[in-house]
Amino acid sequence: MRKYLFNKFIFSFLLFLSFDLLFSQTQILTDIDGEAAGDYSGYKVAISDDGTRIAIGGESNKGSSTNSYLSFDGTDDYVDLGTITTDFSSGFSLSTWVFYNSFKNWSRIIDFDTAIDPGKHNAILLANSQSTNNLTFEVWDDGVSGGYITANNALSTGVWMHIVVSMDNARNVILYKDGVQIKSGTSSLLPAVIDRESSFIGRSNWSVDGYLDGSIMETAVWNSALTANEVTALYNSGSGLDASSNSGNYISSSSLVNYWKFNEGTGNTVNDASSSSNNGAINGASWEGVKGSGHVRVYDYSESGWVQVGSDIDGEGAGDLFGWPVSLSSDGTRLVVGADDNDDKATNAGHVRVYDYTASGWSQICSDIDGEAEADKSGFSASLAGDGTRIAIGAKYNDDGGNNSGHVRVYEASSCSQVGADLDGATADDNFGYSVSFSDDGSILAVGSPNFDGNGSNAGRVYIYEFSNGSWSQVGSGIDGGTAGDTFGQAVSINSTGDRVAVGAPGNGAGHVSIFQYNAGNWTQLGSDIDGENAGDKFGYATSFDLDGDHVAIGGYGNDGTASNAGHARVYKYIDGDWNPVGLDLDGEAGGDLFGWGLALDADGDRVVVGGPANDGSGNDAGHVRVYDPFDRTQPTIVITADEGVDGFSSKDANISLTFTISEATSSFIEADITVSNGSLSAFTKVSSTVYTASLTPIKGGEVTIDVVVNTFLDLFSNFNIAAEQFNWFYDISAPEIVFDPLNGAVGVALNTNITLTFNEPVRHVNNNEITDASVDALLRLKTPIHSGTDIPFEATIDADKKVITIDPSDNFEYTQTIWVGIGESVEDSNNNTIFSAAASFVTTDTNRAPVLFTIADQITLEDLPVNLILSASDLDNDIISFAATSSESNVTSQITDSLLTLTPALNWHGVTNITVSGTDNSDTPLTREIRFKLTVLPVNDAPSAVTFSPDSIEENLLTGTFVGTILATDVDTGETFVYDMISGDGVNDRDNDK
Repeated sequence: MRKYLFNKFIFSFLLFLSFDLLFSQTQILTDIDGEAAGDYSGYKVAISDDGTRIAIGGESNKGSSTNSYLSFDGTDDYVDLGTITTDFSSGFSLSTWVFYNSFKNWSRIIDFDTAIDPGKHNAILLANSQSTNNLTFEVWDDGVSGGYITANNALSTGVWMHIVVSMDNARNVILYKDGVQIKSGTSSLLPAVIDRESSFIGRSNWSVDGYLDGSIMETAVWNSALTANEVTALYNSGSGLDASSNSGNYISSSSLVNYWKFNEGTGNTVNDASSSSNNGAINGASWEGVKGSGHVRVYDYSESGWVQVGSDIDGEGAGDLFGWPVSLSSDGTRLVVGADDNDDKATNAGHVRVYDYTASGWSQICSDIDGEAEADKSGFSASLAGDGTRIAIGAKYNDDGGNNSGHVRVYEASSCSQVGADLDGATADDNFGYSVSFSDDGSILAVGSPNFDGNGSNAGRVYIYEFSNGSWSQVGSGIDGGTAGDTFGQAVSINSTGDRVAVGAPGNGAGHVSIFQYNAGNWTQLGSDIDGENAGDKFGYATSFDLDGDHVAIGGYGNDGTASNAGHARVYKYIDGDWNPVGLDLDGEAGGDLFGWGLALDADGDRVVVGGPANDGSGNDAGHVRVYDPFDRTQPTIVITADEGVDGFSSKDANISLTFTISEATSSFIEADITVSNGSLSAFTKVSSTVYTASLTPIKGGEVTIDVVVNTFLDLFSNFNIAAEQFNWFYDISAPEIVFDPLNGAVGVALNTNITLTFNEPVRHVNNNEITDASVDALLRLKTPIHSGTDIPFEATIDADKKVITIDPSDNFEYTQTIWVGIGESVEDSNNNTIFSAAASFVTTDTNRAPVLFTIADQITLEDLPVNLILSASDLDNDIISFAATSSESNVTSQITDSLLTLTPALNWHGVTNITVSGTDNSDTPLTREIRFKLTVLPVNDAPSAVTFSPDSIEENLLTGTFVGTILATDVDTGETFVYDMISGDGVNDRDNDK
């Protein structure tokens, strides 16, 4: 019945993009309004990756259809149905769609009676009890009431409700709302068999009662009791079902006695589509909500406004709901549109069309993709892969897996040919395919099955599939809703790579969204549930990811932030292990706008498109769309400075003044966000939203660090901060430290030793002047044997860093001499910490000490191959060492160049020799040390030499065995001479025996 049910209260759904911070995003340009009243433009929207092109579905745009509803003013509006003559002794059922603005005293939905204020009522009535929201059914016979059957608190204002009363011939009465039983009871009476000449919609036959303040549409009456399954089928999840023909569980069309479809849209009559022909005369009530086939419009962003791209893309036939789902490719050049109530294949079988954009506009590129069977509602959901190659189409009422189990089919977009087999729902009434979402390349598909009963009735489930080797296979296990009634899977959105999925579960409480990550074969929840704001928000009815799945937009259709059912939208960002709101709520403009029923995020998550399909800007329920930009994704930075110096400075200040400068406004930066080592903060002050100050007091001398670590505070768009560069200060309250070399108390110090004074930090004169080579001598004293002894002449220098002073005595010290060295004048560091004096004493050596040579291992070489060795030695007196070397074998010569020793064997010599190396110092009484090692020269086989032939010519053709001459040869390795006789024809030659 949804093909007839469209006004701003039919589905009190709204979109909810949650933002918890201090200001909202900025709307881009102006509203994009629907074409005309009743269009419901914005039910579904889509956006290109770059956010410059958007598609908007207006599923009720007027085409060839004229279905509508009547609005009653609550004062004197009603429909006069004339005389109802039906015999209801076998049962009575009434089905109607009603919308309340307010509850007047006993205001009627229907009242069938013999007259207004007759002597004895014979009424059948359905009304709100008194001025409450209680729903009451009552039968009267001959002035006697059969008793109230009342469902307390059953009715609501501002929403469309499907109300059914069913009474069997045993007087058992059941009341239903939106397909669910809300009350049962027993009447003491059956409706009398009588002509009810005063029968109304919206008016009572008691003159003291009020008139209906609200709207009525599609009302039907049966002379039998409908079953619970039939009521559910008629409700059809809010979409409605044509009562004039059996479908699925609905089998009572033969008992239909009145059927007012309210599809006229104009005039003063409501026609009865049953055989009874009880046409109703309209008294004051006005037509609203004219609905057509639907259409889609596409817009491009320009600085001057939203510019329509191509002409309107219109639906095929009346009530098709063309534009209920829309989906764009990443580049915005391919568009998929669903019309789930199209009747080409069969009534409400549904279909999907694919369009490409060229210079000539939008053109359909292949045949309609029709649903499989009657009432399948194929095209209720549709998703186009980002690259535009594949389409997933949901048919939530397909019966292949059981009644209303649902299924999904995938098609190649360019040819509209099916890819792989059908994906069917698991069990009856699962509504598998209620939602679908494709990865960017069309290889991974998410499917919602919100009425799956795994964790309770209608808990819901989501399935993920991957296409490989020509078929679809499930990825991981199904993801189940938490509890009964969650309807988990009414909305799904998968990221571009197909490893993250957002799932909406709007069914319980405020509703919620859960997000899952695929890892190691399993879908595991990422962060906490994202919950709706208030009970009844239906948060999670719509979701949309950005490309990476780091931002998610979420819809909920019951929020009342601006006014009742105005709707709103929220966006969340994944930061530091959880989902954090970005910005403020995007609220609908006015009550009943259903703002946010449709929504979409661009690839970066910066731009969001939000639809308000029941907005009245260009006509009642014309709808509109708003686009917001940008969502700030930049993390704030923070810089730490001090008034007293730059990062890394040192001082002896008792405290320093810090400033924290943030790159953008924040309200959440507090003193506890600052980490200090070796110090404490005080006087923390907010100067502005970007500047904060504090005073720091050190605890003890030494390093002090100030940090603000990453993810400590938030900017106004819920972005966590980047870590600050650490600020460092050295709290310097210590005098410079000095190290003497030689150390104080050292003995055996070499006579030619220089003395160094090394400070741990730069030093200067106490008058703050620089210490130079020219001024340093005046600071020092060099004496023997004590501080009051004899001066020792010296020259001193200081290094460029002002940390090392070197004293160079004019002459060598004497043997066994006590040396005293000290600073006789004060020096200080850069922070005026003073060292007043320091001294050291040491004793020189009592005798000259011989050098020590490093040992050389025995060496091996080959004949004719020299050996090179580096000679090393040490001398405790710092004397210069000279080297010499000798060989015990005259066939090996030695040569020393600096510290390089070269040993060269004579030509062709081999054997063993002893090498002696000596080192001699250059003291007044030179001392020498020696080391020894062996050198082995291995022989090498040389070719014989000095070969002679005699005679030097040979006659030809000598007989074999004839002596023809002699060869003489000498072996250079042994000195032996070999004689060889040459015999004619023998061919044999002696050799040198490897010598």
